[in-house]
Amino acid sequence: MEEAANHDLIQQHRTIHLGMEQFEKDLKNCRSKEKAFSLLVLERLDQEVEELGRRGEDENMLASSMDMYVNRQLL
Repeated sequence: MEEAANHDLIQQHRTIHLGMEQFEKDLKNCRSKEKAFSLLVLERLDQEVEELGRRGEDENMLASSMDMYVNRQLL
């Protein structure tokens, strides 16, 4: 009887251990995907900042051109 109980406990331990190993693999996979997603978001944000900078430069050039036009008209 005691031997059967020990066998059951050992079997339960093995099952739990296998489950924990799979859980660890899944967790690492999630972390890897999270890291990849974070890098994707940061890359996209960098592109957006760059685009906004270009738009700002274009708007500054437009405003400068308009100022020069207005100043010529006033002269």
